Amino acid sequence: YKEKVSNEIRQRRREKKLVHSCRDQELLLDSTVASPNIPHEQENIQSHSQTSNKSGEREPEGMSSDRTQSSKIKILYNQKVEQGIRHELSVFTKDDNIEKHNSFDIQIPEFSLEAILMGSNKITAQSIADLFDVAIKVGQKENLYWYCFYKAYEDLVEDYKVIKNIDDQLARTLVYNEIKLLLPDITDGNLRLKTFRAKKIYTLFTGIGIDKIKRITYGTYAISCLKDFQIQ
Repeated sequence: YKEKVSNEIRQRRREKKLVHSCRDQELLLDSTVASPNIPHEQENIQSHSQTSNKSGEREPEGMSSDRTQSSKIKILYNQKVEQGIRHELSVFTKDDNIEKHNSFDIQIPEFSLEAILMGSNKITAQSIADLFDVAIKVGQKENLYWYCFYKAYEDLVEDYKVIKNIDDQLARTLVYNEIKLLLPDITDGNLRLKTFRAKKIYTLFTGIGIDKIKRITYGTYAISCLKDFQIQ
């Protein structure tokens, strides 16, 4: 029992660090960029930042310069990731297309990645939850799974809008809640953060082509550091 409690405490601490890290990334550049259509993830991050700014506490001497230096370092990392991805794309050759179908060689229960990539009307919340479970366990192919996770998420949202005759926000809320119920061991904050990062993966590879996903060596964290204007 003590070990279980300790593990839960460590998990909460890791999630807090991830949320704070993601908050710092999003506040580095234009804060007026519209938030993604995933319920509340960006709003929560901005709210936390605004609360901190309203405290009125004076920063210790030297803290401001340290914060500025840290921001510069993160912006440089942001740009480094963008440059690295551009370089990897520049060396992409037609011969690599031979390997692209090998990306689809892993199946999730009763569903294939290729079916999701090609579009399917059989996607359910369970399919998306299965993708989430696999994506957090795989290593080299994580970008592919997060891409499929978010594509399936978007496809189901569109299906609900038509079938249930509801607006976009309500459809997203229904889909999110269904997925959350199927992932009881994943906290709400962790699910929102990973979904937010998955959207960055989806946006990037929708733009440059899914066939290039095996050429990019940068993982979900690095890609999530990119701003929308860098990946669109």
